[in-house]
Amino acid sequence: MNNLGWRGTRVKHKDGRLGVISNESAGQVHVRLTIKINGSDETDTVQLSAEDGDSGTPGWSFLTSIEGRPETWAPLGPREN
Repeated sequence: MNNLGWRGTRVKHKDGRLGVISNESAGQVHVRLTIKINGSDETDTVQLSAEDGDSGTPGWSFLTSIEGRPETWAPLGPREN
């Protein structure tokens, strides 16, 4: 699969960083998402897994709302304990 629909998705971290998913890489039961942090050369990653728990940096969420509606964010990746 070349495009799973994650590229271009806006994300935010609980520490206030904003970013966009710049790359997605699919495996058999997982997808690795690369997050480009706004205003820097920094990137971060989250891996979503259909079998095991998600991995990567916890604290990210992604924008799920439709344009013209209030912003709605959903958790992305591993949950913090």
